[in-house]
Amino acid sequence: MSRSTTEIIFEPIDIEQGDINYFNNQTTEILRRFINNFKEEFQYLETQSFYLKHKYFIINKTNLIDTLDWDEVRERQNKYIKEKQQYLQQIDLKKQKIDLLKHIIN
Repeated sequence: MSRSTTEIIFEPIDIEQGDINYFNNQTTEILRRFINNFKEEFQYLETQSFYLKHKYFIINKTNLIDTLDWDEVRERQNKYIKEKQQYLQQIDLKKQKIDLLKHIIN
């Protein structure tokens, strides 16, 4: 039995110029705290993104009783993809901010 994978494509979110200016005016210590906060948020988003499969596709007692038709399956898939895209955008944005702050510090 083969498994197919779906590639999820998302439009990256750019860091706003106002945020860049704000970060440029902060001290190194404050920037390090921002980096730590962004890393924690990044890990949280990755965890939430990982468990989306369980949220939408794992069979449990409650949804075992309710048999889904194909329209409901497609609706679940679309909700999953949309939410996954949102998480991936936020993860990418956190990575960008961490890289920006590291660049400003150095």
